[in-house]
Amino acid sequence: GEQGALVSDLTGPGGVRIDPDITQPYTHEGSVFVEQQVTHALGVRAGFVYKTADNLTQNYFPFRPISAYTVPFSVVDRGVDGLLGTSDDTTRTYYGIPNAQLPNLPATRVFQNVDAIGRWKTLDLSANKRMANRWSAGGGFNYTWTKEHGNSYFGNTVSPSLFPNSPNDTSLQEFTTWGFRFYGTIEAPWGVRLSPVFRHQSGQPYGRTLSVSAPASCACFFSGTELVEPMGTRRMDNFNILDVRAEKVLRARFASLRLFADFFNITNGHSAEITVWSTGPTFERPTNVIAPRTIRLGARFEW
Repeated sequence: GEQGALVSDLTGPGGVRIDPDITQPYTHEGSVFVEQQVTHALGVRAGFVYKTADNLTQNYFPFRPISAYTVPFSVVDRGVDGLLGTSDDTTRTYYGIPNAQLPNLPATRVFQNVDAIGRWKTLDLSANKRMANRWSAGGGFNYTWTKEHGNSYFGNTVSPSLFPNSPNDTSLQEFTTWGFRFYGTIEAPWGVRLSPVFRHQSGQPYGRTLSVSAPASCACFFSGTELVEPMGTRRMDNFNILDVRAEKVLRARFASLRLFADFFNITNGHSAEITVWSTGPTFERPTNVIAPRTIRLGARFEW
């Protein structure tokens, strides 16, 4: 009772095959660091890390190659405002397979190696001050350049497949991220120890996506979610989080009572952690934000 062209076959012994020549994905990683003691209590460190991922695997349609997508069709992109008929509307061209050719192009998926890659370069800088004069501190900064095949980020689909299986796929992503961290310990008066932690993290880069479906009048097959803006065109909110723990130990002869108070997100930052990337009225609507200011009180009895 199915109607229309066979999109995918996941049934029977031939639904998903495993390539008999499949091999294990592999990574390479190399790093170089230089450390220097500046004073008796202060040291600094700088380094660079390079990591790769190759020979990745995925379910693929090897019998429906990119060259089979020969029928163009147009899709109206409503633009950032998500409204039809406004000045930011554009028309985009995608490609599908002629329905007449589908019987000659099996829908069987094969779990196999593909030429998908991952490339990450990270610059790392840090400093550390050992405990002296009743305080210690440390901090670090990192900046990462990413080039990778990826089709999903934070629950948002950006391409139908990891490695392109059609001329419409946009799964090779390039973007940057960075972060800064600072932490310390202060031996305050009255036996109170304060431990602040500050974190700055860049927001996730992203681009607007569009849901694409071939019209019934177009004798071809293709559907999926596609990026219409490169990854990194937009960026979610940066995070700036300050947490502090205050701790005091009450000691007796055979036991001790450790009292502590944790203050999370003291500045009550409300950066969006996840937003909607898809074109439409909910585009860039936050779906998850950083937890609000929170105080936790606790005690630990030790003997």
